[in-house]
Amino acid sequence: MAAIIAQLTRANRERKKRRGIETSKCMYEIPSFDERFEATKHNKWMNRRQKQIQLESETEDLNQKMMAIIKRREEQERNEVRKTSCCHKLAELIIILVSLALVPSLWYIINISWTTNMDLYYGNSTSR
Repeated sequence: MAAIIAQLTRANRERKKRRGIETSKCMYEIPSFDERFEATKHNKWMNRRQKQIQLESETEDLNQKMMAIIKRREEQERNEVRKTSCCHKLAELIIILVSLALVPSLWYIINISWTTNMDLYYGNSTSR
């Protein structure tokens, strides 16, 4: 017990010996904050942080709007029925008929020309 009391008194003596600077001896005088000071208004870091949060929320809103527009366009494209006019239908019909008639007509022309040439070559004059 005596050892503990000795340690406490020694620590107390050491504290008193240490020379400290009192507040009245300080060279600088720090004024108190202005009463009009607002951290959200005058602090640069707070201002930038608020602007960053605001920009992030605005970009999120814009992204959501863009996604909604894209989805709406995709739905319209899926649901859109292709409207064809009479001219397009008529042009397609003519192309199909010409394509279908081309092969038999070429076959007929080739068949007639070959048989005619061969008949003339061999002297057969049978007419068709």
